[in-house]
Amino acid sequence: MDSWGGGTGADDFGAWYNLLVGAITLVVCLLARYLLKGVYKNLNILVGLVAGYIISIIFTVSGVADMVDFSNIGKTIDQVGYFSIPKLVFLTDHRPVFNLGAFFTIAIVYLVSAAETTGATTAVCTGALNRDIKMEELQ
Repeated sequence: MDSWGGGTGADDFGAWYNLLVGAITLVVCLLARYLLKGVYKNLNILVGLVAGYIISIIFTVSGVADMVDFSNIGKTIDQVGYFSIPKLVFLTDHRPVFNLGAFFTIAIVYLVSAAETTGATTAVCTGALNRDIKMEELQ
């Protein structure tokens, strides 16, 4: 098992069972998008991920492919129990770290996303209203 919890590494890249799980996950996502109603329609990715994970567990348990690693589940249950609540950072030994490089990366992504959202919103509003948008309406 590799550190990501699936397969044996690069030697199973593109294997039939990986492609099958991916295809089934995609089909489930698309079906959930079109079959679910209302707010639940937005959960299509989650439904697909759960379906893909269940299929991966079935492949692992049946011996078809080693896709999910259950080897440390007993150790994890011994350490945290069956249920646990998240611990707040300031109540643990971990301390938050400010990384300037990460800050600038996220800032750039934010600026690009904000510009894209503004442009898309303006385009949709212009098309829907059949008129130009005034600057006061954007504020």
